[in-house]
Amino acid sequence: MMVADVTVKNEILGLFAQLLSYPGESYKSSCAQLQNYLSDYPEEKQHFDKFADFILDSKLSKIEELYTVSFDMNPSTCFEIGWHLYGEAYQRGEFLVKVRVLLRKDNIKESVELPDHISHCLLVLYLSKNEKDKNFVGYSTCKGLDKILESLDKENPYYHALITLSNILTKQFKFSEEPHGQL
Repeated sequence: MMVADVTVKNEILGLFAQLLSYPGESYKSSCAQLQNYLSDYPEEKQHFDKFADFILDSKLSKIEELYTVSFDMNPSTCFEIGWHLYGEAYQRGEFLVKVRVLLRKDNIKESVELPDHISHCLLVLYLSKNEKDKNFVGYSTCKGLDKILESLDKENPYYHALITLSNILTKQFKFSEEPHGQL
């Protein structure tokens, strides 16, 4: 694998972390930049273009409304990965603590979201140098993302962004085994 290829993949994860956070002023530019990076991934870009068309053609208020309705008001599609993996079980608390430790270890500033929010998980994948940590978070993110996709309406533009992310995580990064034990 070429170094440039790894850099592009990492940039893709950083941009997805921005796009899966609550929409802000730089949302459209991040979307356009990610669309450009995906030109090397035609299958993924095909899905992402459906999302990008909506984002680039919509007012920020419409994007904010769709984001809120899709992810903040619906537990089956919320972006808290630990919720999808463990529900309200004690293990979710352990997962939250593990992710918070990784965020601090990699000097990643938490947003207003809980540590298990998909944007935080993607930032760990983007910035961490530790393969064991990346495998733990990557595998967990893939499993949580699968559950979100099962519940999200396929007509929702965010569905296409999430399917793109899922394809990239499973095909490009190949998190192949469930991590066990302590980090």
